Amino acid sequence: LSFRALDVQAEDAYALRAHTLKAALDEDKEAGRIPFLLVLTVGTTSSGAVDNITEVVEVAREYPNMWLHIDAAYAGTALALPELRESSHLAAINAHADSFSTNAHKWGLIQLECSPLHVRDRGALTRALTVTPEFLRTKHGDAGDVLDLRNMQLSLGRRFRSLKLWFVLRSFGVKGLQDHLRHSIACAKLFEIAMRDDENPFEFVAPPRWSLVVFRLNPSRIKGQSLVLDDLNRRFMDRLNARSAELMLTQTVLPEIGVCIRYVVGQPGLREHHVIKAFKIVKECAEETLQAQ
Repeated sequence: LSFRALDVQAEDAYALRAHTLKAALDEDKEAGRIPFLLVLTVGTTSSGAVDNITEVVEVAREYPNMWLHIDAAYAGTALALPELRESSHLAAINAHADSFSTNAHKWGLIQLECSPLHVRDRGALTRALTVTPEFLRTKHGDAGDVLDLRNMQLSLGRRFRSLKLWFVLRSFGVKGLQDHLRHSIACAKLFEIAMRDDENPFEFVAPPRWSLVVFRLNPSRIKGQSLVLDDLNRRFMDRLNARSAELMLTQTVLPEIGVCIRYVVGQPGLREHHVIKAFKIVKECAEETLQAQ
C-alpha cells in the first residue's frame, strides 16, 4: 500500500480541484495501481482550505470502489450553521461521502478528546475490523442484537467520549452551539478588520475563513515565498512566543508562501476587548521585529 498528497495551489485557496485528481487517477491507472481511498478536507489545519468537493466527486464517481472520506477535523462543527453549509459542500458530502469525521474538541465546546465518525455503511467498517475470538463471543453479539463498538475500531476498549458530547448538546442545545460558532467567527472577523489597515505590515496568505486568520509579516509586499521573509517571520514568531502568557499563536508553512502565523478563535469566553488586545500584541511584536533588523 502507498499514499500520496496531491498538490494544491495558492491561487485555488489551497483547495483540491477536479483536474488535479483526474491526472493523479489516470497516472495510477496507467501504472497498474488501484486507487481505493480518497480523503478530502473541509478546513485544513494550516489554511482552513476546503477542497472543491462538489467538483471533485464527479471525477471520483468514475471509481465506484474508491472509498471517499471527508476529513473535517477543524471545520466539521461549522456545519451546524445553515449559512456555511453550501460553501462547505454539504450537499455533495451527503450524496457521495462514505465516511465523515470531525474533532468536536476543536470548536465544539468539548475538551480533549472527542472525534465523532459517521459511516454510511456501518457493515463495511465492522467487516474490516471485526476480530472475535471465542472468549469475546456472546449470543447477543452473534445474533447482531447489539452494537459492539470494539468492532468499529482497532482497540478493544475505549473511553466514554460520547458522554462529553451528550452533555454539551444537552446544556447548550443547537442554538447555543450556533451562537458559540457565530461568536467565534465574529471575533476572527474583528481581528481581520484590524489587520487590514493599509499601514499594517501584514499580508493575508490565505482567505480568512470561519474563525481562522492566516497571515505573515511582509512590509515590502514581496510576492510568493522568500527566504528573507521566512527568516523574518520566524523571528516574529519568536517574539510572539515570548509573550505566550498573553497570547498563544501557532506557525505553519504554506506552499508558495513559506512561514506564516495562525490566529484562531475557539474559546467561548473570548470577548471583543480580548481580540483588540491580541492584535495590539501582534502589532507590537511585529514592530519590534522590524526595528531589530
